[in-house]
Amino acid sequence: MEPKTKAELRRSMREVTRTLTADLRKALSASIVSRLSENDYFSAARTVALFWPLPDEPDIRDLVIAEASRRRVALPVVEGERMEFRLLRPGMRLVGGAFGIGEPRDGEPCPPWEIEAMVVPGVAFDMRGHRLGRGRGYYDRYLGVPQVCENIFKIGLCYPHQLLQAIPFEEHDAAMDWVVTA
Repeated sequence: MEPKTKAELRRSMREVTRTLTADLRKALSASIVSRLSENDYFSAARTVALFWPLPDEPDIRDLVIAEASRRRVALPVVEGERMEFRLLRPGMRLVGGAFGIGEPRDGEPCPPWEIEAMVVPGVAFDMRGHRLGRGRGYYDRYLGVPQVCENIFKIGLCYPHQLLQAIPFEEHDAAMDWVVTA
């Protein structure tokens, strides 16, 4: 029986994720990055928005660094309740920002209409692309401006146990166009 509330689902996913060994996380992350790299929308995008992963998220750090050397890569920067994306230049030092996440604080702001593909972390996703985040709503608010973000191809990234048949969702929750897992 799957958890019924978002809070129960977050708790359940955290418990399962904690059981993954370091070797398994590494192998799953490599598989996820490989599948992501094969996606036509991701590969063709001139500007991609990625994220610097937290310890319990698929490790895409090497991908972020590699992509920044070949095309425009933007990473999220959180200030208060607002999230924006800033460009990461090759060799740029990331600074620990909100929640300890690496951010390109000195990066040039990247307007949403320039982002062609966005890779989004999540606590869980479902088969219809619905996403359950950590509960603060940063991505939902950012992607919730249709005239600005409607052309962004949204890609959810998760470990296999985080892809479920259905998850609780609300009208304001941003849905993904594609979900990648190992």
